[in-house]
Amino acid sequence: DMFRNVEPRWVEWMKLFLAIIPFPEISAARSMAMVARIAPGEELRTGFTMQMIDEFRHSTIQMNLKKWYMENYIDPAGFDITEEAFGKCYATTIGRQFAEGFITGDTMTAFTNTLFVAMPSEAARNGDYALPTVFLSVQSDESRHIGNGHSLLMAALKEPENHLLLERDLRYAFWQNHAIVDAAIGTFIEYGTTNRDKNKESYAEMWHRWIYEDYYRTYMLPLEKYGIKVHHDDVQAAWERITKKNYVHKVGQFFAVGWPVNFWRIEAQTDKDFEWFEHKYPGWYAEFGDFWKWYAKLSHKGEKVLLFNSDVGYVYPHRCWSCLVPCLIREDMVVG
Repeated sequence: DMFRNVEPRWVEWMKLFLAIIPFPEISAARSMAMVARIAPGEELRTGFTMQMIDEFRHSTIQMNLKKWYMENYIDPAGFDITEEAFGKCYATTIGRQFAEGFITGDTMTAFTNTLFVAMPSEAARNGDYALPTVFLSVQSDESRHIGNGHSLLMAALKEPENHLLLERDLRYAFWQNHAIVDAAIGTFIEYGTTNRDKNKESYAEMWHRWIYEDYYRTYMLPLEKYGIKVHHDDVQAAWERITKKNYVHKVGQFFAVGWPVNFWRIEAQTDKDFEWFEHKYPGWYAEFGDFWKWYAKLSHKGEKVLLFNSDVGYVYPHRCWSCLVPCLIREDMVVG
């Protein structure tokens, strides 16, 4: 019986994850319906039509997965209000604005391995075998969808007047993916797990393998020979935000601070977690250790329930007007 063995820490984060992910899928379906009408050639139009059907399937099975969790997990609170919370919660509105961009007709390229491969792997480590069953089925479609997007991209490259538009869109899409997908999936994987095997990859290591090596080096770089300018500095900046500026960890901290208005619970990190984070991200404990110790104290009887506390000096951040993710790397903020 999976629900007798699954880690509660993991399932709590699924309340947020499954509140968001069906909407990008259904938005992608609407996008593909538009692209299928304008794509050059019968083969591409057929491909995007089939992709539209795939995206409907993805959204449907993910909604049903959420319902299955709600019906079987010992604490369904949170799963039952995800649709109501979707447009109101400070966290889900980030996913909403991200997915609404799909409706414009942008084609899919890549960046899905961290979502549809890394998430199921971590789920299995935490005793959740339902998520891998559903999401690995989705990922098998994604490889075909990437082919659709790449084929349409190659067709658009034939016209030189498209180059500046493609450069702008690729640059914007990469940064949106980094700012939102890395924030969400990185947090789910790093802070939703209880598995602290030091031999497994951290999110930063996964990012280097799947985003830097696969997406950037094998997908984006070859576009330069067709006349597309690739913004290498953006890729480097994203990598440094993850490895040097602790972007994912600051997102996890931000979600924890918002606990009174969350519809999911966030467990405090333990000494075992501290040791793993320090092993994978040297210097983590010095920056985040005191915060998580303070957070753990909130559950003790007699503690005051405070959103912010002078002991840790956390100041609520402003939101980025583009991605809606809070400006957590405060030294990068430009005030003017």
